Amino acid sequence: MVQKSLGSFVASLSMMLFSTFGIAFGFVMMTNGAPAGAAVAVSTYASGGDLSSPFGIAFDPSGNLWIADYISHTLTVREPGSSTPVTVEDSGTISGIGSVFGVTYYSGSIYFSEAGNEKIWKIADSPTAPGTPVEVADISAQNGMAAGLLFDSSGNLYFGDMHSEVWEVPIGTMTPVQYATLPGYDGSPSQAVQLAWGPDGRLYVGDFNVPVVWVIPTTGSVPYTAVS
Repeated sequence: MVQKSLGSFVASLSMMLFSTFGIAFGFVMMTNGAPAGAAVAVSTYASGGDLSSPFGIAFDPSGNLWIADYISHTLTVREPGSSTPVTVEDSGTISGIGSVFGVTYYSGSIYFSEAGNEKIWKIADSPTAPGTPVEVADISAQNGMAAGLLFDSSGNLYFGDMHSEVWEVPIGTMTPVQYATLPGYDGSPSQAVQLAWGPDGRLYVGDFNVPVVWVIPTTGSVPYTAVS
């Protein structure tokens, strides 16, 4: 009994010392996965076609990658197994289409924004037969810019205007309402470009112009003032 207890103690002590020295010398004890900081191979997933400056991307449930390209003024899609993206929306279907900034998937449709007509549109989630674009919102008051498109679980649409505001398009409406203001940082104005829901249920916003990720509180008066 004494020998067994002593053996257990020695084993525990050895593991503790190994763990301690491992931390001190930079060893990493892992059960799976690559060591932290290990280099990984980088390959091209989508290229060619009408890609010039992919600004927004989104996958649909079928694994198609939808790409908003703001320089070529196109919405393209790369299907699994294909080598290059295929243009889905351009001047051929949307007259006067401008820079395409945001794209997202929601409930069977692809939503995207473009600055030429200053609209957010939706099309059926089909790379081969997306159908006629349907206007979702008028973003002329936001200078035709809508980035980081994102839905909540109730079907309300949110976006950043690439300035200091975050907007909401309530379900069943077509007019954005101001949802939050980014206060800027160290005298510089904000540019809201990417949105993500956090595990705490709050909306997080990536700022293109200042080194801050903002979080929008869930209490208070609307429009909320985001905090860093």
